[in-house]
Amino acid sequence: MSIRATLVTIGGVAWLLGVLVLETTNQVSDDGFPIAFPILALFAGVAVAWGLWSIAGSLDKPLARIGGRSVAASSGVLGVGFGLDLFPLDAGLGFLLAYTSGLFVLPLGYFVLGLGLLRSNDFPGWAKWIPLTTAAAGVANYGFHSLAPDIWDPPDAFWFVCIGLSWFLLGLGSLRIPTYWAEDTHGEVAGARF
Repeated sequence: MSIRATLVTIGGVAWLLGVLVLETTNQVSDDGFPIAFPILALFAGVAVAWGLWSIAGSLDKPLARIGGRSVAASSGVLGVGFGLDLFPLDAGLGFLLAYTSGLFVLPLGYFVLGLGLLRSNDFPGWAKWIPLTTAAAGVANYGFHSLAPDIWDPPDAFWFVCIGLSWFLLGLGSLRIPTYWAEDTHGEVAGARF
């Protein structure tokens, strides 16, 4: 099992646990977050950034590399932004970092990554659609939130769960990059049986 894929997968699980804590815990810090959420968010963001940055470097399409690196960077900034809630000197910087990267940069990065993966052999077929689906969920979530809250006003937890699931599934999908997507002697892609 690849360490970089494991980091992304574990980061997704940690983020989802953080969202669960955020939605079910009444114990909060001074800024209103449950105390465990910034810790889990910081860990998740850094783990995903580190793992996905490394994975993006081995992608075969330049557009996928750019998208992967921008998802990695914005994931790290998102985690650090929420992690700054642990320090009293934050003064709104954490909020600015988390929401700017989480609402604007991350969906754009997912869109670019998804476009780059469509014609590549880096991920299995089901995993190629995760970035585009996540980008669409982010646009729909905050599009409705901003433009049509009378029709549907989604909670932040909806987008946060989409982020965590995408990280988890991208980690699982990227397990195939270093070992299974090498060409065999007949010119067929090994691992196509997945």
